[in-house]
Amino acid sequence: MDNNVDNMMIGKRIRDTRREQGRTLKDVAAELGMVASTIQRYETGFFDDIKLPVIQAIARCLNVNPSWLIFKSEVKEIADEPMSEVDRLRDELRQSPERQTLLKATKNLSAETIKKITELIKSFPEVN
Repeated sequence: MDNNVDNMMIGKRIRDTRREQGRTLKDVAAELGMVASTIQRYETGFFDDIKLPVIQAIARCLNVNPSWLIFKSEVKEIADEPMSEVDRLRDELRQSPERQTLLKATKNLSAETIKKITELIKSFPEVN
């Protein structure tokens, strides 16, 4: 991220937008798969370098333009665009504890093991 913008200014935009929407730290954190203290750290500006994917996720959660959050645009609203397949899958993952568990369980597996598991899953009748 560009360090020309003060972290506290970015955090204020996140906090103010969340509050305008009547959402709690816990609500936003749960939707993002984070803990409330992490969101609070972002809101207060206590972070060294917030990564672009995190900014994008927060912006998507708050339904604002990610460029606006980091002061690269004056346009707060985002255009109504169809949801991409990746965004749709990400939302499904966020809303499904079972899928989150599966993803966490497979995160350190080798590519070969994942391939074998995938083949096994595909052999189930309801998956085909």
